[in-house]
Amino acid sequence: MTLPPAVSFDLSDWTQLDVSGPDARKFLHNFCTNDINGLRPGQRREAFFCDIKGRVLGHVQVFADEQRMRLIGVPGTAEKLVPHLKKYLLDADVTIVDRTAELGLLCVCGEQTAQSLSTAFGAAIEVALGQCQTLESVGGSYLIGATDVVSAPAVLISAERERLTDFRERLPDEVIALGTPELFELLRIAAAFPWYGRDLGPENIAQEAARTPQTISFTKGCYLGQEPIARLDAMGHTNKELRVLQIAGDHVQPGSAVLANGAQVGTLTSVAMGEERGRSLALGMIRTKFAAPGTELVIQSEGNEFSAMIA
Repeated sequence: MTLPPAVSFDLSDWTQLDVSGPDARKFLHNFCTNDINGLRPGQRREAFFCDIKGRVLGHVQVFADEQRMRLIGVPGTAEKLVPHLKKYLLDADVTIVDRTAELGLLCVCGEQTAQSLSTAFGAAIEVALGQCQTLESVGGSYLIGATDVVSAPAVLISAERERLTDFRERLPDEVIALGTPELFELLRIAAAFPWYGRDLGPENIAQEAARTPQTISFTKGCYLGQEPIARLDAMGHTNKELRVLQIAGDHVQPGSAVLANGAQVGTLTSVAMGEERGRSLALGMIRTKFAAPGTELVIQSEGNEFSAMIA
């Protein structure tokens, strides 16, 4: 996929929650799928929050600094996740603050991301996945963390909205180009990064997102939803999983049926126009029997059929 050396996307409608307090780390550890007790300042992890049946209630990236952990998720994440967490607070010394309205968010990606941002901030910027840093620079505080939300080296930059807007406006386009929502969606789908509420939801168990290595620790001990998740791991397979599909067609809609031998084996959840004319890229929840890379399938959309292949 051809990209500028560095390109930015405004994700300021994404959810940002700050979780702080003496019990914050232990509390989050007990209610998500990844190891948060082991998360240190300057590190990032990805996790699901589930109900007692292992069904997904939220999907976040967790960035830790000295004062707090910042949870970043797609728009609407707070609506289900915050009430879920607060009902378990009881006497835990934990504060959960929804900062979505006051914080902005940029995603900057491309092969020259680190160099371009290091020049802009006047400080070395790391893009190693699993790392984050807080910079006091350009008149404000910026949380910068590597992410795999898109299929290119990328970071998320979180800061006060006004400060971040000013920072972006002062960046020449030849240093960091402005990206479109359409391009971001294409890159997100190519990375197989799920959008909670589109690609998966409370009807899905965590492993169906096909991000088990990034999101689930099987050695962390007990947490809400652990038993069904561990049981599914012991069985060795899921019945369906999220997959990227390459489609020979450009009029394909989310919700379209995915067929194999005339029978439905899945459903498209997200679709983006491909780089080539007449091609699309999609995410879909596919029965694992038909989810191997290279498997040829058929998409049935609005009365038309299109050939497709698991990427």
